Amino acid sequence: MQLEIPRIVYNLMWYTRNMIVYGLSGKSGTGKSYHAAELCAKMDIRGLIDDGLFVYDGNIVSGISAKKQATSIAAIRTALFTNEDHCQTVKDSIKELNPDKILIIGTSDTSTFKIEFCSSSG
Repeated sequence: MQLEIPRIVYNLMWYTRNMIVYGLSGKSGTGKSYHAAELCAKMDIRGLIDDGLFVYDGNIVSGISAKKQATSIAAIRTALFTNEDHCQTVKDSIKELNPDKILIIGTSDTSTFKIEFCSSSG
């Protein structure tokens, strides 16, 4: 049986070379973002993607906050990086800072894997 690598993992590893990607998923309001800081500290993870933002060493580097969107549909689209300009901005930041580990936070395993950074790269 061949292991299918989720697209987000493949794309991030391809784009930034040798990055370890972790995923944290859970329902809204369960404290994922709150607990992520402790998890990142314990595992020495410097990069974090959460709700449309790329955070590095605890500072927002780039992205658009899904929490500031006017509608829930817009928030979901922002968190999943469906806008190509938004996606490219975050992708450029990741490439520039080149973290060796990154944590991606989502509301489900499926949504975590839907966050794509190289959807149009060839």
